[in-house]
Amino acid sequence: MKSKLQNVNIGFVPLVDCAVLAVAREKGIAQAHGLDLSLSKEVSWANIRDKVFLGYLDGAHMLAPMALAGNLSLMPNSCDIVAPFVLGRNGNAITVSHDLYDAMSAHTQGLLESWDLSVTGAALKAVIEARKNAGQPVLRFGMVFPFSCHNYHLRYWLAACGIDPDVDVHLQVVPPPFMDQYLEQGRLDGFCVGEPWNSLAVAQDIGVIIASTSQIWPQSPEKLLGVRKNWCEANPKALKALLCAMKEAADWAGNAENFDELAHILSDHQYLDVPKEIILKALSGDLSLKKGEPSRHVDGFMSLHGDSCPHLSAAFWLTRQMERWGQIQSDMIVETALKDAFSTQTYLDCIGGEFSDINEAALFDIA
Repeated sequence: MKSKLQNVNIGFVPLVDCAVLAVAREKGIAQAHGLDLSLSKEVSWANIRDKVFLGYLDGAHMLAPMALAGNLSLMPNSCDIVAPFVLGRNGNAITVSHDLYDAMSAHTQGLLESWDLSVTGAALKAVIEARKNAGQPVLRFGMVFPFSCHNYHLRYWLAACGIDPDVDVHLQVVPPPFMDQYLEQGRLDGFCVGEPWNSLAVAQDIGVIIASTSQIWPQSPEKLLGVRKNWCEANPKALKALLCAMKEAADWAGNAENFDELAHILSDHQYLDVPKEIILKALSGDLSLKKGEPSRHVDGFMSLHGDSCPHLSAAFWLTRQMERWGQIQSDMIVETALKDAFSTQTYLDCIGGEFSDINEAALFDIA
């Protein structure tokens, strides 16, 4: 008699880096590990936050800083989160409207050819100063959630280029699936979001990709599998099975030989509901930056496998950004809360292997 599968309810936002979860379900990997993996598609990170914290979901495809913010009680109804598995590293980009791109290009030619963050930032700063002198409104940039790498990467880059993200531009939260619509309607001048929404904006001739966040912080932990701590404590066997399934699914998803099938899986309406060809761009790193222009291969654009263990050093960098931008005071940063969130030990206990933490924040403006 077959043993009954244990149900696990996990939420996700339609982004390419939900791939490991989709593979675990669609390829029967979760089932082989004794799990009935139920996936709930959510339109926004606020939905993920509320449904996980209130117990409607056991866990989620979660923004890395969201797990930290939950453990530091920085959000409504916060609960303790264990996030022992990295579902994806990097995979975000910065896209601007054609009007903004043209204005930047008027100051600096060859932006896409140079693919240099400092050059692009200087061009953006010149546009901002020109608009300020002309009495025009500040530029509006979308990011997906206050506690997100999108917010911190965008702010870090702007500040490094001499642009005050709290004064010189206006940052606003927009759910990922609505970024393109907001840009097309003129409600945003640019945004930082995960794939496929940058590539879709280019394909629809709505925007131009001017930077990848992998340029800002290579190998940044973007999404984690975040699970309620009380669920982990009540279901240790299921937790181990879940992490082992994630590791197996990540190994499959990260194999370039499987990208075509993976893109087909993700293109389905229950996941991303966008053309397979758009998804393949993110998986391969061969991005179309501007419609009609040759593609550019972006090294390390997105990683779905390899180093799936969360690093505490990354948690410290993210909390320093929270402090830098006024979301938290230094005396509120509790190391045990960070260790519980970026739970290296849980990963090692469930999956095994060796681990040596490194300083992940090899940022673009630091030699």
